[in-house]
Amino acid sequence: MPFCNRRLRTIALFFVLFWNANLCFSQNEYVIISDITFKGNNKTHGHILAFEMNIERGDTIALSILSKKVAEDEERLSSMGLFTSVKINVTKWVGETARLDVVVVENLFIYPYVIFELADRNFNVWRKEFNYALKRTNYGLAMTHINFTGHKDKLKVKFQRGFTHKYELFYEFPYIYKGWGLTANFLYSDNKEFGYISNNNRLLFYKDRDEQVVLKQHRGSLTLTHRTSAYLTQQFRSEYINVNIIDTVAKSLNPGFLGQFRTELPFWHFNYNLIWNRTLYPLYPQGGYRLELNLRKDGYNRNAAVNNAWASLDIEYHQPIRKRWILSSRIKGKYYLLNNGVPYMFYGALGYGNDGLTGYQLKVMDGDHFFINKNALKFRITDRDIVPKIKWIPNQFKKMNIKLFLRGSFDYGYVSDPQYGTINPLSNSHQYGYGPGLDAVIYNNLSVSIDYSWIRNGENGLFINSGFNF
Repeated sequence: MPFCNRRLRTIALFFVLFWNANLCFSQNEYVIISDITFKGNNKTHGHILAFEMNIERGDTIALSILSKKVAEDEERLSSMGLFTSVKINVTKWVGETARLDVVVVENLFIYPYVIFELADRNFNVWRKEFNYALKRTNYGLAMTHINFTGHKDKLKVKFQRGFTHKYELFYEFPYIYKGWGLTANFLYSDNKEFGYISNNNRLLFYKDRDEQVVLKQHRGSLTLTHRTSAYLTQQFRSEYINVNIIDTVAKSLNPGFLGQFRTELPFWHFNYNLIWNRTLYPLYPQGGYRLELNLRKDGYNRNAAVNNAWASLDIEYHQPIRKRWILSSRIKGKYYLLNNGVPYMFYGALGYGNDGLTGYQLKVMDGDHFFINKNALKFRITDRDIVPKIKWIPNQFKKMNIKLFLRGSFDYGYVSDPQYGTINPLSNSHQYGYGPGLDAVIYNNLSVSIDYSWIRNGENGLFINSGFNF
């Protein structure tokens, strides 16, 4: 009997030692996030930051990937544009649990500013084709608040004169209820000069001799947004547009500008967007991928002035291949599912917005269907914080983060243009551009790029681009 008791005690002791050893081993393998605290967010609500993070309270994370996941969330919070500095510290280690302290320095939220911007598609067009003409600039007063109530809600008011007269009111509230948000936008604009057609892949502009308004637009839209997670966003948008142009363009210069010799085009369009964004630092992605699906219907029935439908798919992928090297690729295609004659005003394909090819900054390729493939190999020169030694500088700008990248690009594109292809030789043919570039990202909000590029026909040149993250 005593022998049996000793055996039972030995077996029990073995299991106790095994269990404790297993606990010790487990403590070295993972950590449980017991709590997440936020500091420095004097205006921004904490649940807004928590929604943007991938790590959540109660998560169990392997120690081998903890630092990587923390760094990813630092990048995500930095890319919100609300903070000049973000630091996540792992604290309060108790056994297998730990707390995350998110320490932020809030950016300036209110940006009242004087408008002085180029009316042309980019700086390179203004510089090379119009010789820095001041008449092709817009000026006025505007105000942007990027965190109006502390919910990352954005308010914009614009009063603009110059090349384009514009009056605009925009408000976006991204967190109404459980990931649902709402955006409203109202705009009136008019021009005394506008691009009415492309010829030899360059825009031609019409201007009235008597300096009369030749183009007017009224727009109003409502967009319902649903974010099921920090990565997935869906948008449902309805917009009313009313466009008026001068008789000279509608009747003779380009009867297809609004379609069928029209001088006025009122119509509704409906748009659905799905965005799946898993990029690291979306302003200038350094890893991850992004997918955007866009479905649009112009006109609500077959008897509407415009009755078209199209779909586009945009996919980009960014792969870190070494400590400082990143390989990026983007593919986008657009295809008309229903084509009853696309008015030229909505016929733009490549050369507008973000849909351009390296080296083609001075060109436009109008059309209905198009395909582009953009590729870049990037080398990170530096990613550091600089403290300017200027006493009067605002607290939000006392620490300047600057990222510099050396880049080599190769882009390919094709545009189908059945309407105007005979006068635009780059359309309906394969095009490509390539060359080196230098990119800078400053204060997590401003990006500047300098490129020297060549295109298929041998043309080359120096090009400059910039943009803001608000």
